Amino acid sequence: MTSKKRRRRKKDEMGVSIRQLVLSVVGLIVLTVTLGIVVVVLKGVVVIIEVYNSIVTSMGSYGWLVDYFIIFGFGGILILGMIIFIALVVFSRLHKDDDEEVYEEEYEEYDRVKRIPIPHKKKQAIHRTYKGCPICGKRTIMEIHHIDGNPSNNDDRNLIPLCPTCHSNTGIPKDQLKGKWKKPRY
Repeated sequence: MTSKKRRRRKKDEMGVSIRQLVLSVVGLIVLTVTLGIVVVVLKGVVVIIEVYNSIVTSMGSYGWLVDYFIIFGFGGILILGMIIFIALVVFSRLHKDDDEEVYEEEYEEYDRVKRIPIPHKKKQAIHRTYKGCPICGKRTIMEIHHIDGNPSNNDDRNLIPLCPTCHSNTGIPKDQLKGKWKKPRY
């Protein structure tokens, strides 16, 4: 039995990430510019953001229903957007540790060997220098096989490309595999 660690990202209390917040603010600015007005209701607070003063003047005695009015011209909205964007970037950098906090959770895993991935460049070199399966001669997509059966041993002398059929066949003796293929020199 071996234990493995799994990572999980921490979310803030509301479950909203900085990226979602930035996208929401940008969306509000785009809607305000496009439609001329946006009504935002957040935790019972009503905010009207508009480009012109037309809604505020036409509400008359119903103005008490709205908690905040934000009135901008087009230039003001662009400036507001830039200020909000800069504030969010600064906020995200200041609170990066909070957003990046990672919880580690241990769990038990039975009969598993820890695998170390074969470096991508090494795989490419093996595939480039090889023309077919050394056992059956089939020219197809190759899988990398560990000759000694140890998946964490990624030494050149332990790796050999095999077709999926031969790779799934576990009855091939190690001595037979070692003599079938000459390793590339990098």
